Amino acid sequence: MIKAAGVAGAVAWAAPVIIDSMSSPAAAATAPSGCFRMYNNLDGTWQGWSTSNDSSTSCVVTATECTATTSVAAAAAVGTPTPAPADNSGTTVSVSVNGGYSCKIVAAGAVVNAGGGMACRQRDTDGTSGGTTFGGLVAGTTVTIDPNGGGGDSWDNSGSNRSVVVIVLQCPA
Repeated sequence: MIKAAGVAGAVAWAAPVIIDSMSSPAAAATAPSGCFRMYNNLDGTWQGWSTSNDSSTSCVVTATECTATTSVAAAAAVGTPTPAPADNSGTTVSVSVNGGYSCKIVAAGAVVNAGGGMACRQRDTDGTSGGTTFGGLVAGTTVTIDPNGGGGDSWDNSGSNRSVVVIVLQCPA
């Protein structure tokens, strides 16, 4: 009986050690190292990060910090844009790095409806722009994209033109 109690006690004592190790920094989420360009296409809802820009307007966001590849290998590190705005809405959208990842968003942009035509709006972390800049972009773990930053621009999720959010995500080695 003492022998059986000793085995049961050892198992009960070992369980907290296993559970505790799961919350340690060594168990944090990891993403592949590198710099990745990802698109999220609006079609009533956001479609998930992909390598394709579904808009008829090209929007290739760049960053001075890195040369981005069009890979979605690090897509798990980034949440879906929120909210999914209605058609012709000027709703501000946020994109955030998921908890547990050490990646950062170094550039962001979007294709928006600019007075009846589609246009690319973008900015990277040094404040430069490859096109007309948005207001409200902040580099780091969260970026906010305000389609009205171009003066009356809005999201378009109907017809052949679709709004697209594009980010460049940099993940350390």
